[in-house]
Amino acid sequence: MRFSKRQVGIVIGVLMSALSSISIWAAESAVPLQRARICLNGEWDFYGKAKEDAPPAAGWEKIRVPGDWFYTNCGQWSPGTVLVRKEWVTGMSAWYRLEFMAPAGWNDGRFIRLDFEGVNHYAKVMLNGQYLGEHYGCLTAFGFDVTKTIKFGQTNSLLVFVQSGILSIRKQGISDGGTVAGRRAERTAGIHRDVYLTCRPPVSVENTFVQTSFRKKEIKVKFWVRNDDAKPRTVDVAALVQKEGKAVLSLGKRALTVPAGATATVELKKRWRDPELWGFGQWGAPVLYFLKTDLSEASTPLDTDYTRFGFREFWCEKGQFWLNGKKIFIVGDTPNFSGATDNRQFLTVFSRAEREANISLLRSHTYILPDTSYDVTDELGMLMQPEFSTTGNSLSNIPAYIVYEKTVIRDVISKLWNHPSIVMWSDDNEGSSGKADPGHTLVHKDLYDTIRQLDPTRPIDSNGNCSLFSVKKQYKIDFKPDVFNVHPYGNPAYPEVKRQMKQFNWDGEAPVYVGELFADVSVIHQSASTLLKNQTAAYLGYRAMGRFFLESIITFHKNGLAGCAPHTMDGTGYWGPVTPTIFALGPGKCVITNWPEKVLWPSLSGPGAKVENPGGTKLWNWFDPEEPAYTPNIVHKLVAFAYRLATGADVGALNPRRAPEVIVTVTRAGEPVQGVYVVLTGLEKQAMNPEGVMTDKDGTAWFVLKEPGAYEAVCATKQSIGKTMVKAEWGRTNDRPGYEHIRHVLIRL
Repeated sequence: MRFSKRQVGIVIGVLMSALSSISIWAAESAVPLQRARICLNGEWDFYGKAKEDAPPAAGWEKIRVPGDWFYTNCGQWSPGTVLVRKEWVTGMSAWYRLEFMAPAGWNDGRFIRLDFEGVNHYAKVMLNGQYLGEHYGCLTAFGFDVTKTIKFGQTNSLLVFVQSGILSIRKQGISDGGTVAGRRAERTAGIHRDVYLTCRPPVSVENTFVQTSFRKKEIKVKFWVRNDDAKPRTVDVAALVQKEGKAVLSLGKRALTVPAGATATVELKKRWRDPELWGFGQWGAPVLYFLKTDLSEASTPLDTDYTRFGFREFWCEKGQFWLNGKKIFIVGDTPNFSGATDNRQFLTVFSRAEREANISLLRSHTYILPDTSYDVTDELGMLMQPEFSTTGNSLSNIPAYIVYEKTVIRDVISKLWNHPSIVMWSDDNEGSSGKADPGHTLVHKDLYDTIRQLDPTRPIDSNGNCSLFSVKKQYKIDFKPDVFNVHPYGNPAYPEVKRQMKQFNWDGEAPVYVGELFADVSVIHQSASTLLKNQTAAYLGYRAMGRFFLESIITFHKNGLAGCAPHTMDGTGYWGPVTPTIFALGPGKCVITNWPEKVLWPSLSGPGAKVENPGGTKLWNWFDPEEPAYTPNIVHKLVAFAYRLATGADVGALNPRRAPEVIVTVTRAGEPVQGVYVVLTGLEKQAMNPEGVMTDKDGTAWFVLKEPGAYEAVCATKQSIGKTMVKAEWGRTNDRPGYEHIRHVLIRL
């Protein structure tokens, strides 16, 4: 039989497509249907000031995902993480569009999901013209099963309608546009966190909660196993702790029967007498392990999943905080994180600057950072306190709001609970400050119970809400937080702290922590240009502020308090007077100039926001090698000295190593190839399943890896396959600004 040239071409194309799909996702694994994912971040099509009824036929522009399309503060418009047209803000609604290929090799019985790590605030999602669903809430991840909707080996069209918090919260019927999502919902809007296309086998590990105890010398793990098959499945769940590709501790295995279309749970635990402790300084080092979970049925492998964790325990006892069996006096900070801060490059530099001031804990003020940000603090050794925003508004007595907030708490905690850097939760900021009425108290108790049921391993704080300690005596409500958290005003601060301890019936057992220590110095409210005109007065004002913090820290430590957070170091410690004659203006003199006009990135692909305008983050330079990373002032130096003077030593350095990063550039005939997938697989028993990244307009795919070593990078299209070897290495946290720590490799198709 003879074939025409067209028929031969079709056959070759089909075979090449099938071959590429098999080759690109084939890692060294015994699991027949292996889980994998592709990061779809990059430049998407965008239409602002849109109507919900239908996407527009024309007028689309480009926008970066993840990112916000605007940022407003107190009613004033300013550019968000991408420079866009001002008129888009007034509509507060927009359409996003992306066309992408779905791997043909995934059409083999695996289940396919489209996962969003966060959209602010309302999202309606459509794929290939079919409605998938909707979601409310900027802090919670969500996704959809698209197994029956996606077109394998073909182009798929994704549409997302997004509405800002001001409108969507009203649509939800739980608020008049207040502080539901932590003050960020009403100020920003956009697909502000990572987007993934994922595949997993029919029976898979859905979630894992690793709980470590220093006091019990024990590790306990709870597993959620999902069965999407049409019949019940009985599987063996086996777990192994490993580090650097080597086995450290076996937790054994247990059988579990999972009903059809359902999820079942099982626990494994084991004594562990000699783990390397996660911490910093005298409390340990930022050592991270991986838990390898294997599912099998009659000795046939079904799924392998990896969970990174650190062995540490943080608790409250005898009025103090304890980490790994040693008391820790905490000096913290309360930075106002936002979408512009949701990238690891910024957080690495920011954490380094804060630790130089002996800051050991960052409370994300009424905000929950993305999962990848806590990866950074896990790696560096920085303590974190995520904070929900619950009762600090008029919603406390609205049942629908409480139901919503409890859903947010469940979703966030179950996603973040394996991060060792997260040592406390905060349910709220100042919702019951200075008062303790029964309504607010019962809301707090309900939310506390929700958090405690989810995570019994971490203390629960309530910032500025020490009045809750009085409710048992005043209202006969048996409830109090784990921490007596006070926000005092006054100079000196300690007398006000003592007054509130007495007024609100401190029990003598809970740690007393000054969650926000305010320096009432008028100079901090003046502009840089005003301060520069009278540098002597500026220096005296900032020195007074620094001395207030210094004296307070020393007094608190001397009188047995558990710590404090100078409010806020990120706002007062990085520009202004250093000496009577030296005035820090920030990198690029940014407090008096327009530096930087635009942030340069080596790639717009891969996880994390790639902002054009750094906004309030420009005091911490991660991108310009010609400028310093940051410029500490006298306040910063006095806070560092205060901790040293109070405790006799510095708190301990951050990890000098940063995660390996690789950028793979794909070209064909010397030109960049956009919209194809590069897939990395480990060659030295790295704890990972295949990871894919969609290339940007420059043909680049940016990977952040959790382990160094040898990897294979593969890119396959219907026309050709290219591959290369990658030797990934640790970076250094103290490198000069820029991207010199990133390894670059090339694939030619």
